[in-house]
Amino acid sequence: MKKQLLATVLFSSLLIPSALIAADGASIANDQCASCHGKDGNSTDGKVPNIAGFSQAGLVEMLQAYKAGDRKGDSYQAKGEAATDMNAVTKDMSAADI
Repeated sequence: MKKQLLATVLFSSLLIPSALIAADGASIANDQCASCHGKDGNSTDGKVPNIAGFSQAGLVEMLQAYKAGDRKGDSYQAKGEAATDMNAVTKDMSAADI
């Protein structure tokens, strides 16, 4: 009984940080990505890809490729925003930002 309780507590403690990370990722996406990629990463503009459903590793890899210039970003202007592209967006991002 004690082993089962201990296993349950340990397993549950592993889930909490994952939930916090996911919540933080969603917050960042809504704050920084939504103006172009749409709420929850679902773009309503055919010129802008959906980012919903991408894994964290996939998004990090794409952002790093844009930052390094290995991936070309198309120019885009969201309503009420200045024209930009993902290369410019990621240029000043730190590793922690990505």
